[in-house]
Amino acid sequence: MRNFIKMASEVYEYHGRIGQEYNVERFCSIVRDTENPDVWSSNKITDVKLSDSQEIPELMATVEQWFSTHNYRVFSIDPNAPDFFTAYLILNGYEEQVPILQMVLAEEIVCDSNNLEIFPVSTEEHWQLLSELVKQDHLEGGRTQGAEFNSKITKGIIDGYKKKASECQFYLGASDGVYCSYGSGLKGPNDMGMVEDLFTLPEYRKRGYAASIISKCVEFSRKNKQSPVLIGSYASDSPKYLYSKLGFEPVYLARSFIKKV
Repeated sequence: MRNFIKMASEVYEYHGRIGQEYNVERFCSIVRDTENPDVWSSNKITDVKLSDSQEIPELMATVEQWFSTHNYRVFSIDPNAPDFFTAYLILNGYEEQVPILQMVLAEEIVCDSNNLEIFPVSTEEHWQLLSELVKQDHLEGGRTQGAEFNSKITKGIIDGYKKKASECQFYLGASDGVYCSYGSGLKGPNDMGMVEDLFTLPEYRKRGYAASIISKCVEFSRKNKQSPVLIGSYASDSPKYLYSKLGFEPVYLARSFIKKV
């Protein structure tokens, strides 16, 4: 398998800023959603570039200029970020979140057919159905890493999805008329696609429905049959085993560090 680390980290960072305010600074890039400041994934510091520790004070001053009204700071750390900066974050009270295992599909996906009906999200009714599934996702607590349910966060996530819909295709899966699953696909800017935002209701799991949604998203995400496709799983969660069975192979760990202020 090719070394996909650079491509994968680029498309992951790109996906995270679609539809958001984006600014490139000297030592980092800034992603903000001023309409939804409570959504951590839409308000963060990415692409940290430092040659030595003497540059950290200027980086942190830049961060404070952009996030002075936020009650938290989130750093998304890619494989190019220096270890001395990660150590600095730990020393200064930042907590590492569960890493995301990034995996890449370079071949055909291995997926059996089933009776799941899959619909592209294209109407307001579809968005409402998706919103209900996102709410169930957040109530379960997996995506939010156990944080207490907050309807404002769910609304903010849906707002972010709608902004990403300019480049991402969202899909809903239905079984016997019940909408039970969703996911999205992205054609990346660097010839790598991406599958993201996956969820299936607990009572509909282990039926192959998640695999069917992923397969549909892969189909959308590929510019051609040879295009690699990225997918991520919390390192502590079980979907990584499904992704491996479908043909995805591990590439790197995406790490993030959060501090409330």
